[in-house]
Amino acid sequence: MNKSIELYKETLHSFQEEVKTLKQLAQFYDVSTLKEQFEHIESIIARDSFEIIVVGEFSNGKSTLINALLRERFLPSSINPTTAMLNKISYAPVKSYSIVYRDGTTKQMTEEQFKSIVAPDSKPSLLGNLLGIEKEKKEISEIREAVLGFPTDFCKNNITIIDSPGTNDFDAAREAITTHYIPRSDAAIFILNATKPFSESDKVFLSRILDEHLHKIFFVVNFKDLLENNIDEQTAIDYIKDQLAGLVADPKIYLISAQHALLHHIGTTEASGRRRRKPLLTLEQTGIPQFEQDLDHFLAYDTGFEKLVKLRAMYDETIDAFLAEHLQYERSMLQNATNRSANEIKMLEQKLVQLEQKMRNNMDVATSQIGLHVQSLKNWYHSELTTISEIALSTLDELYTSTADQAEIKLEIERRTGKLESAIPKKTVQKLEQVMQSLFNQNLNNFKQELHQIKNTISFSHSQSSTNWNTEFSSFEYKESYGGFFGGMVTWVRDKLFGDRRPVDVKAKMRSQVMERYSVHINSNVSNFESEMHEQLKRMIGQVKKMVETQIADERKRNQRALKMAETEQQEIEQKIAQLNRDILVVERGQQHIKTSIDKYMKLEV
Repeated sequence: MNKSIELYKETLHSFQEEVKTLKQLAQFYDVSTLKEQFEHIESIIARDSFEIIVVGEFSNGKSTLINALLRERFLPSSINPTTAMLNKISYAPVKSYSIVYRDGTTKQMTEEQFKSIVAPDSKPSLLGNLLGIEKEKKEISEIREAVLGFPTDFCKNNITIIDSPGTNDFDAAREAITTHYIPRSDAAIFILNATKPFSESDKVFLSRILDEHLHKIFFVVNFKDLLENNIDEQTAIDYIKDQLAGLVADPKIYLISAQHALLHHIGTTEASGRRRRKPLLTLEQTGIPQFEQDLDHFLAYDTGFEKLVKLRAMYDETIDAFLAEHLQYERSMLQNATNRSANEIKMLEQKLVQLEQKMRNNMDVATSQIGLHVQSLKNWYHSELTTISEIALSTLDELYTSTADQAEIKLEIERRTGKLESAIPKKTVQKLEQVMQSLFNQNLNNFKQELHQIKNTISFSHSQSSTNWNTEFSSFEYKESYGGFFGGMVTWVRDKLFGDRRPVDVKAKMRSQVMERYSVHINSNVSNFESEMHEQLKRMIGQVKKMVETQIADERKRNQRALKMAETEQQEIEQKIAQLNRDILVVERGQQHIKTSIDKYMKLEV
C-alpha cells in the first residue's frame, strides 16, 4: 500500500515548491492579494490528506478489516451497538487515544480506558458498574468521536481511517454518515457479509447516498473463509452484482477474509472456531493485498488527480492575475512613466477613496439584511424537516398492521426519507450562494469596472484583463467547513427497544421512535441552523469586505509607485523593466513546470 500515493505526494511537493517561489515574488512586489492567494494554496497543500470511511452493519467485520489494514489488533471489536462510536485513526509514532465530547472538550485515555468504553466486558469499566449498560450508553451518547493514533505504514502518507458506527441503527447515525462523512471522504469501504450479502438494510443505506458519491465506494464482502468452495464464492459475488445493477455503474467488489489476513499479519493461526470452517487461507487468497493495491491506486489516480486538477486551476488563475494584473501591468506603467503627471496620479487616489467609501456603504447594507435572509433560510429548513417528518409518519400509518414486520417498516421509512435528508446540505450551500449573489453580484461587478478604469488610467495600456473576482461565490471557505455543521448538529438518537420490557402498544412505541428520530428535534435543529446561517453570512460578508479592502490597498501601493516612477531616470526605468522581464519568465516557467509535473504523474498510472 502507498506506492502510488508516494508518487502523488512527490508531485504535490513539487507543486508546493513552485508556489513557495511565487509567493516570495508576490511579496517582493508587495502584492497582498496574490500573496494571500498563494498562502491559501500552500495551506491546502499542507492540510492535504486522504480520508477513508468504513461503513457497514454491525458484526460484518469492520474492526477486523481495519486491524488487518493496520497489521495489528488495534481496534477492539464491540458486539454491543450501544457502545459503538465513530473512530478516526491517523498515523502517530506511538499509540494514542483521545475522546472528543459533543461539548468540544477532549479527554486523553489509556488503551485500557478506551477499550472499557467501546468493548466493555464483565469487569468494572471506566464508567463503573453501578448503573451498568445504561450508564455506558449515556457516556457514549455524549461522545462525538474518538481520535486515535497508531504507528502504521498504511496511514503514513496522511491517510485517516474513519471507523463508523453500524448502519443498521434506526437513528440519525445514517444521516451523519451519508450527509457528512461520505461526501467529505476520499473513498468509502462498504463492508458486506458473504453469508448474507446485501441485506435490505444495506440497500436502504446505499439508497441514501447521493449519486455523485457512489463512484468512491469499495464493496468489500467479508467472511470469504466461511464459504465452502469457489462456486459459493462466485455465487455471492454474482448476487451482489445483481443487487447493485441499476444503482452503481461498474461497482468495485472484493471478496475477502479480514480475519485470515489479520492472522497472517500478526503471525498467528489462532482464531475462534466460529470463524474457522476451512484451513487458513494464504495472504493472497484473503483478497486483502489486491484490495489494498486497488484502493491505493484509486486514491492516487482518481481522488488524488482530482485534487491536483483543482489545485492547478487555482494556481493558474492566480498566476494569470499575477502576470496580467501586476508584472505586465507594472512593466506597462514603467514604459509609460514619462506620459503621466503627478497631479493625474494624485487625482486617482481621490477616486480610490470614493470607491472605498461606496463599497463600505454596500457592506453595511448587506450586513443589515442578514436577519431577513436568515429568516428565509430558517423557514425553508423548517419546511424541509417537517416534510421529511410527515413522510416518515405517514409511511408508518400506511404500512403498520399487527402482523407487519417492524424492521421492514423502518427500512421503508428510511427508503422514502433518506435521499431527502442527504440532499439538505447541498441545497443549503446553494441557498447561501443565492443569498450572496443577491447581495453582492451587481455591486462587485460595478466595483471591478471602476477599479479597472483606474488601472487603465495609470498604465495607459487599456488592458482588457481584470482581477478575477469570485462573484459566483463558488469557492468560499464556508463550503470546506460547512459539512461539519451537519455532522455536529445531528442528534444520535439511540434505540430504546432494549429498555422497558412492560407490555406496550407496539404501534404507539414505533410512532414514538419515529417521532424521536424525525420530529422531536425539529425546533432545536432549526434553532441551531438559524444561528449557524447567521454566522455563515457574517463570515462570507467579511470575506467580501477583506477582498475589497485588499484590492484597494494594492491599488494605493501601485499609485505610490507610479508617483515615484514619474520622477525616475530613464536608465533606472530600463533596469526595472529588465528585472520585470526576468520575473515574468520565472512565473511562466513555473506554470509550465507544474503542468509538466502533473502530466508526468498521470503517465505513471498503471
